[in-house]
Amino acid sequence: GEMIMKLVRSGDALAKSVDGDFLECLATGIASVVHILDPGLVVIGGGISAQGDVFIKELNEVFKKKVMKSYADRTELALASLMNDAGVIGAAYLSLKNLGKL
Repeated sequence: GEMIMKLVRSGDALAKSVDGDFLECLATGIASVVHILDPGLVVIGGGISAQGDVFIKELNEVFKKKVMKSYADRTELALASLMNDAGVIGAAYLSLKNLGKL
């Protein structure tokens, strides 16, 4: 993923196509979950969140085209504040809690 994004930023046409397909698939999946659960907020974490504001802006644009308008107006897509560290921090917290350290 990181290599693809570097190529996208350098203007590589194939990488842009792969990125576009990825955004389409991700937006379709998120739209499906939103249609079922109506969460109001979808938080994107993990390694892809390192792509930052440009990524979330592009994902929002594709998502708004995929989801029903009534959901588009009330659903926010946002990057996780802990980005790729959320899983590690959560695991450490749970471990400490189970050990009675918290």
